[in-house]
Amino acid sequence: MINEQRLLNTFLELVQIDSETGNESTIQPILKEKFIALGLDVKEDQAAKHPKLGANNLVCTMNSTIEEGEVPKLYLTSHMDTVVPAINVKPIVKDDGY
Repeated sequence: MINEQRLLNTFLELVQIDSETGNESTIQPILKEKFIALGLDVKEDQAAKHPKLGANNLVCTMNSTIEEGEVPKLYLTSHMDTVVPAINVKPIVKDDGY
């Protein structure tokens, strides 16, 4: 079951981090720390060496106790950067939860 309050708190924390394209280095270490705390194995590529990229990508894996081939593997991908304009975001949660 999803802990809705924890989900909301995490969203509110992350959405307030200025991380527009090219400035992902502000959010990347925070995400890395959260993924490690979840028990994921986190590796970084060398994307930040590219002049237009703001941070290394994070590649996270999770060990499984299920035998190889018993269930299909799952791959998720996401962006760390946010859509412009996304600086100084001040989210508001109203009484109805929205």
